[in-house]
Amino acid sequence: MINEAVDLYVYTMKSPNKPSDHDFSMLLRTLALNIEQGLNLFPRAIKAFEDSGHSVSKSSVDGVLKALASIGKLSEADKILKAISASGLQAHVNFQNLVISVLCRAGDLEKASKIFLWVAEKQGKADAATLELLVNKYCDLKRAGDAFTFIKKVVENTGIKPWHTTYKTLVEKLIGQNRIGDALKLLGLMKCHGFPPFTDPFFEYIPKSGTVDDAVGLFAAITVKNLPSTSVIIRMFEAFLKAGRFNVAHDLLSRSPGHIRNHADILNLFCAMKPQGAAA
Repeated sequence: MINEAVDLYVYTMKSPNKPSDHDFSMLLRTLALNIEQGLNLFPRAIKAFEDSGHSVSKSSVDGVLKALASIGKLSEADKILKAISASGLQAHVNFQNLVISVLCRAGDLEKASKIFLWVAEKQGKADAATLELLVNKYCDLKRAGDAFTFIKKVVENTGIKPWHTTYKTLVEKLIGQNRIGDALKLLGLMKCHGFPPFTDPFFEYIPKSGTVDDAVGLFAAITVKNLPSTSVIIRMFEAFLKAGRFNVAHDLLSRSPGHIRNHADILNLFCAMKPQGAAA
């Protein structure tokens, strides 16, 4: 019956009395509700619709996804996307973004991430907005570490440049979940994409809870032409001292190059803020 329905639709789309857009949406929904038989029929139906000068609307795609969700087969959406994409149809652009969005809302981030990477690597159509949606959803679920792994894979394997806001949000979430190492690595990716380093969250975390290694890692991550910014180093020493962590500040000073150890502003800081029972 489904085959016959698609045959009839394709035939009538060539006649003067063409089916309405609503009829097309209902046909796609029917195919989705019978995904086993309908999967390979999506390209035929969509091609007939596009050949008549129409573009598949987001509402039609949304109807397909809702139909799949109603029968517990939302995870099958990627098969429809791949079938449409393989046929070279324009509809796959709307499908891919909505599929990823719906999967994110459903909490199936693994499937959404795989689809995004497939689209980015095979189709070259993935965008930074959808990437930010995925990263934010990972972070909402307190999975900043997984978000970092994902965005690193995206950057290394595709030509996508994440938005500055995506980077900044993820840096904050990583530090908030005590993943300082990943946050430092993320600064390196930001630098590769020409973004200025986002250091404020590090200065909130490291002086209170971080280590000398964390501070050194920050200096390395923001180093330009083999030299970190002296102003950043001074700011870190000042933050450690204000937090009462004089011993940590002194350890950091001992690991600093000579021009930092002998810098007048830093020496003045240590003199002006000598501890009275400093915390380590």
